[in-house]
Amino acid sequence: MGAVFTSEIVSDVKAIDPIGVQYTEEKRDSETVQSIASKETEECEKQGKWSELPSLPLEKIYSFLRREDQVNMSLVCRSWSEGYSSPSVWKTFRFALTKTQVSLDACPVMKLVHKYSSMFRHVEIESTCVYIWLMKKSCRHLVEFLQILTSKTQLTSVKFLYFANFLWRLDKPTYNNICRQIVDFLASQRHLKRVEFYLCFFNFEECVEILQTLTENSRESLTHLKLQNFLRDENRILDRTQMLRKRLPYAHDLPTGLLSRIIHLFSRTCCTSVLSSNGENCQTWYFRS
Repeated sequence: MGAVFTSEIVSDVKAIDPIGVQYTEEKRDSETVQSIASKETEECEKQGKWSELPSLPLEKIYSFLRREDQVNMSLVCRSWSEGYSSPSVWKTFRFALTKTQVSLDACPVMKLVHKYSSMFRHVEIESTCVYIWLMKKSCRHLVEFLQILTSKTQLTSVKFLYFANFLWRLDKPTYNNICRQIVDFLASQRHLKRVEFYLCFFNFEECVEILQTLTENSRESLTHLKLQNFLRDENRILDRTQMLRKRLPYAHDLPTGLLSRIIHLFSRTCCTSVLSSNGENCQTWYFRS
């Protein structure tokens, strides 16, 4: 009723004073245009202020966001887009592909890895895919990721998580290839301070090769080594002390007692130990299985 009533009033006014009505409508249109322009100006000013946000607070905001939200945030303005490329945003990276990402031939995550991997310093590599029909693609993406890390990064820390979810499902050539890529990656690193393997369950030979690579290439920098559920055949009594001594030629460069702990790890049915060392480099070593 109100709208009909208003319409009727306007119609009546037009009939009585068409010139006055025309002036009133022109004035109203002008005021509307001015109001819209004012709002747009206000929005621009607000955006301008946001775009002037200093880099440190901007990077702090980025650090609290998921990758998806970081991408959306980078689209706000040019300065925010530049902030997205800041080393602090990419200092820590978690590689854990979803089922959807794995199923794609061209994984979108790999594009980010190619572009920003040189800024990575702390990386977590998590096995998330346990679907048999996606195992081949999952392994391909993992191998590609390790190869990129090998050629483009020098990390401070790395974690390998839950590889037991899929390692036992692999055929021998694929298993060997993944282990080779892990060893090659570790061999390429010169500044690793912290290395962790959790629930990975490698065979004895691969465990020794990984430790050998670490002692040869990261003995100057490594301060924290955590091996938990690292050895697959832990339920067998293993008497391989002499092999370990031969395969770890640089063990004498590690803190006192480390080699004996490594041997202890592989020579007992079940071992849970924590060693606090007073070595110059080593602060804490964890060995668990």
